[in-house]
Amino acid sequence: MTIVSGYKNSCRRWFGVMWLMLEMNLIAGTIFGFAALFKILPDYGVYNYYCVSTTNITIASSGQENCDAQTRQYQNALTLGIAFFDLPSVIVGTLIDKFGCRFIKLIAIVFHIVGWLALALVKSGTRRDYLLYIHTVFSSIGGIVVLITTYASSEYFSRSRAVVSALFAGATISSTIWFSVFQSRFAKKSVPTLIASARVGLDEFYRFTLPLTQTWLRF
Repeated sequence: MTIVSGYKNSCRRWFGVMWLMLEMNLIAGTIFGFAALFKILPDYGVYNYYCVSTTNITIASSGQENCDAQTRQYQNALTLGIAFFDLPSVIVGTLIDKFGCRFIKLIAIVFHIVGWLALALVKSGTRRDYLLYIHTVFSSIGGIVVLITTYASSEYFSRSRAVVSALFAGATISSTIWFSVFQSRFAKKSVPTLIASARVGLDEFYRFTLPLTQTWLRF
């Protein structure tokens, strides 16, 4: 009976690992692939008022503009997102020790949803371009919380802790590809809405299955 019970517990823990790897792949490190949107965002007029006509007569006659300032806004949003991915680590760890992984992960879900809704609401001509910064900040905070809470789950594997941690690290690195996938997959004028809709749906599913993840990881 003890052997059967131990086998079931082992299966539940490894199933939990696979689920956590999926979470990490979809959420944890997406901010590091944000640069893939630099070619898409101008199509939606995000910060297009930073583009100015060039003073070069030859180039100006061809109707081209200098949009370096626009690109810098995208770069600033990415830099801010990376900063908010790294800076809260100590605070997140302290909160996990005090309130537990489950509660902190629920807060991360709220941040994640707010971040992707902000991207969906970015629209040219409405002066809502600042929401791009909201997206990078909130999605980064949600990502680092998911990252830390997931790594904390490796303590359930006393003999395979290094292997589990390596799997989580690989899942985090692979999460950087999603913006590139969206860039190459979706046509113009469909990207922000499709991204936000897909991720909000994922977050809803993620919210309801979170308690199951915690149960699977228990001895």
